Amino acid sequence: MKWQKTKVSLLLMWQGTVVALPDIPSFTNCPDIIHNSGFQNQSQASNGLGGVYPGPLTNQITVDQVNRTYYSYIPSQYNPNTAFPVLMVLHGAAAPGQTAQAALAMRNFWQATAETYQMILIAPVASGSQGWVPGTDASIWVTILNQTESDYNIETTRYYGWGFSAGGHVGHWFYLLNSEYFAAYAVNAGVLEAYAGLSYPLSATRQLPIMEMVGTTDALYSYTLNDQAAFLNAGWQSGVNYQLQTFTGGHELTVDVPEKVAEFLCDKSKFD
Repeated sequence: MKWQKTKVSLLLMWQGTVVALPDIPSFTNCPDIIHNSGFQNQSQASNGLGGVYPGPLTNQITVDQVNRTYYSYIPSQYNPNTAFPVLMVLHGAAAPGQTAQAALAMRNFWQATAETYQMILIAPVASGSQGWVPGTDASIWVTILNQTESDYNIETTRYYGWGFSAGGHVGHWFYLLNSEYFAAYAVNAGVLEAYAGLSYPLSATRQLPIMEMVGTTDALYSYTLNDQAAFLNAGWQSGVNYQLQTFTGGHELTVDVPEKVAEFLCDKSKFD
């Protein structure tokens, strides 16, 4: 698979072939491994080679002649002979000049769960001094995804997304824009109205599974309820492919977020 941007929309284009295999790898400890038990046998492995593994990594890529950093984690059981799932995590807004630290913090926040569930983790750094510049950053994300597929054997039916706060705002936009290529996504304290808009779910070409998490005292709580209505009005079904989880608290990440999100994502592929 190659992720490509068009001049108009940054839609991602599939150029590979479908290869039937006995199993599609899921997260190692997923409580529902139906996709890993022969019931679904379409695999789209990237068969990439040459990437460093295992462990936490700091990576450099060049996009439009500018060097960009991103962080990753390759789990201990990674083997180039097996296609592994990928989770991209998008950090929230940062203090001026602190976006790299914010991305690193998100990689570290997710690292233990990535190891438990045996998924490759990628954490891009926002291109703005304090946060995301969607057009620029989407080009960077596409380049990172292509590089990851080239360097590692990726199960491309199992790309997942997550974002916190501003990362959730732009995450809604990017994951819905590429709904045919992401298996599922989740956001914490990220809302449609901050960037994508409430009508955006109607433009998605696939109703991919989505989970939103928000604190009941977060200023974004009511906006998240608006999101819920927008998704359900666009055809998503509560408890089927849309899930809202609330907790007592504000605009924050609780320590159980990675585990809860991983449990939601782990049994899903882009065929769901």
